[in-house]
Amino acid sequence: MSHPIYDLLDKLDETECSYVLSRHRDNSVLVSIRSVDEHIEVEVFEDGNIEISRFSGKEDMVGGLEIVCELLGKKPTDDD
Repeated sequence: MSHPIYDLLDKLDETECSYVLSRHRDNSVLVSIRSVDEHIEVEVFEDGNIEISRFSGKEDMVGGLEIVCELLGKKPTDDD
């Protein structure tokens, strides 16, 4: 019996869809799929459960390093 992660990866490979695998939890693998106007995250758990989050919309540039510094609670310096 195949695990759902392999079924998903086989389907993505068949369609030549680009994806990235990562781990943020001990019991799951995150498959991130991006297109021009959409980002889909598929979290596949060791028990075969699957959770999908879908993000769509514009991915316009909103700024530079100052945005990252703001998120981190720092002020940009001339050295950054």
